[in-house]
Amino acid sequence: MENYVKYYQKDELEKRYGVNKEDFHLLYNDAVSMFSFIDFLANSCGEKLSQILEYFDISLYDYQSLEIIHNFLSDEKGNLLILREKLEKNPDNLTARAWKLKNNFPNLTAFEYTKWPAFAVLLKLDTVLCDSISEFKNIVKQDIEFEINEILEKINAISESSEINIINSVNKLPSWVGDEIANLCGVNYNFVKSQTDKFSKLISNMNLKPYPKSHEKYGRSFSQLNAYKFFLNEGFHDLQKSFRTVKIFADETKNTILPIIEEHQKLGTLEIITGDERTIQEVTDVRVEEEKWIERNSRSPLKNICENIDKLEIQAGLRAVSRSNISRNLRKVGRRGMADLASALGLVSEKRGSISHRNTTRLKIQDEKKAKHWAQSAVVRIVESGEEISLYDITKKKKNARLSSIYAITSAYVAEAENAGLSAFFGTITLPPEFHPAPKSHGSRKNKQYKHQNNSAEKTKHYLSDLISLFRANLKKVKEFKGMFGFKVIEFHEDGCPHTHFLFFLPPQIHDRKNLKMIDSYDVVSKILNRLTNGTDDTVNKNGEDAINHRYDLKLIEKNEDDDETASPASYIMTYIKKSLEVTDADEMTYDDEAVRHKSQLSAFGLRGYSFWGSRSVKSICDRLYNMHPKNGSKLPILWLNIYENLQLSKDFWKKGIDEKNDIESKNYKN
Repeated sequence: MENYVKYYQKDELEKRYGVNKEDFHLLYNDAVSMFSFIDFLANSCGEKLSQILEYFDISLYDYQSLEIIHNFLSDEKGNLLILREKLEKNPDNLTARAWKLKNNFPNLTAFEYTKWPAFAVLLKLDTVLCDSISEFKNIVKQDIEFEINEILEKINAISESSEINIINSVNKLPSWVGDEIANLCGVNYNFVKSQTDKFSKLISNMNLKPYPKSHEKYGRSFSQLNAYKFFLNEGFHDLQKSFRTVKIFADETKNTILPIIEEHQKLGTLEIITGDERTIQEVTDVRVEEEKWIERNSRSPLKNICENIDKLEIQAGLRAVSRSNISRNLRKVGRRGMADLASALGLVSEKRGSISHRNTTRLKIQDEKKAKHWAQSAVVRIVESGEEISLYDITKKKKNARLSSIYAITSAYVAEAENAGLSAFFGTITLPPEFHPAPKSHGSRKNKQYKHQNNSAEKTKHYLSDLISLFRANLKKVKEFKGMFGFKVIEFHEDGCPHTHFLFFLPPQIHDRKNLKMIDSYDVVSKILNRLTNGTDDTVNKNGEDAINHRYDLKLIEKNEDDDETASPASYIMTYIKKSLEVTDADEMTYDDEAVRHKSQLSAFGLRGYSFWGSRSVKSICDRLYNMHPKNGSKLPILWLNIYENLQLSKDFWKKGIDEKNDIESKNYKN
């Protein structure tokens, strides 16, 4: 029954199609006629194409091959440009189609009244389509290999761009650096890294794909070249998608920390910025081996060299190859680099509540703990008594005593100034706006004027030091100011930018030789400060009033003898000096400790917290007298003996205060 139904259906289809399967292959024995007839049936009799093809035992794959041949040979569609554009959108293997068609229809010709095999048309097309296509003597489609080379050039341009190298460099830094850059440009750092990885994999995959070679017999294959071109195009579009995010991130890096990265890449210290002790030791090993190599290779003329250098130069050379010295210098590089990164990204500001970035402070605490561990392991033996004392205990006592000796010197300065009838001048000098990474005037946001090339920690240090030196040199040009003495301390703004406070003692008035009258020293000093800070003579802010030039401040400190609450000149400067001298156990240091943050920022910038003006080696002399044995102190001349006894009295009072309070916390320093 089933066979009957099938036979009946075939008869019905034969009636519909007007021809049976056997006659169809006899009547339509060329590709053009075969395709045209099937196409006609599909459009006229209402049957599905799949049903028609099944009846005539033609696969859809072979039917599509017939369509390509028909379109190529057709007057209406026989345009190579149309065919190539179609194949470029949907790549196809013409060679595979040709051999498949030959196997299924070995006697099929291309069109009626020709002996040209149908499959040969596909093979010919596979070669012809590779060439450039012209219309009216104008090239409308370039040779396919020319187009492939254009795509390869675009891919190489992206893959060789600096953006990927920049991101790889950022990835070597602490993760918070990348997070902050991403935050500034409005992207996600993890997404940037994933896109970078995807980018690298795409490049790798494209490099693995071989370039199609020409066949020895048939020449170039459009199918292979077109498939390769399609693969490259897809890869290039994926690269562009990934590269958009990568470029946004890399551009922000260029605007912020790229100069820092390039600087440390040249020095070979990029990974040192992480502050990781293991990395520091690894780099130290490399540097030590380099120094040993230099020594080995210069051994032959070493004897002659040593004859021409002095002892100090030899000592400097030994320090240069010292392992501990190399590690110490690398740690300095790490601290400075960390501070530069934080400044370039605007991470230190009033809003963030710290003058030092958390990681800069972490490096300082790490170094302090390392120093403590080493000092505890070292023991000093006293020859006379045989007593052994930990080096850590000695340094701790010395640090505790330092504040008392500094205050003693400060009080002596004030007393000497009062005896000589000098006035106390207290002032502040700040740096230009471009040195401030995230000032209040910018809402504590990143300052676009700040550029690492000009405003790094190293250059900021030198600029401030030169400004202070120039200020002192200008003061010394005034005859009556020669012999001036005082102090200088370094303090930091909320955005980590350093500024200086100073206290010095000068005559209240000096003689103006041009106008033959007495003028206030305050006005002379103000004009010098105005000139050095690019101000004008109209910006004098006498009596502490606000001035147009906000880069300096100057005021006279006059103690009211009738008011015990009035602060003395010493108390003004000691408020700032105390931050540099405050002693905190390394194991108890915290990120929120103001003194710890202050010291970490000083360390990062390579600045001294305080210094004396006008008295050379006064601190060293004071320390020697302070620590001198009573047997030697009693033999001093009368003048030095008087100073020695006063220092010892100060020492006794200080020890008593330490015993009572068990700390070095100082109250208000009053005269």
